[in-house]
Amino acid sequence: MPRILLFGELREIAGSSAIDMEVNNVESLKSALFTQWPSFAHKTLSIAINKKIVHDNATICSTDEVAVMPPFSGG
Repeated sequence: MPRILLFGELREIAGSSAIDMEVNNVESLKSALFTQWPSFAHKTLSIAINKKIVHDNATICSTDEVAVMPPFSGG
């Protein structure tokens, strides 16, 4: 089961910085997150698998580290 890391306000909403979810792609991950925490659906999320930003069609393997991040800016 992949380890899902939550950052920023997502971590605060979920009450945890890491969760385990049985998902096999980014689309199913987002669907599961939106079901569990409906307020996530109103945010633009960036998803990284093994430290690389990916798109909704990316596959998630059981050994992957997945990061879910809210919008961020640099400076």
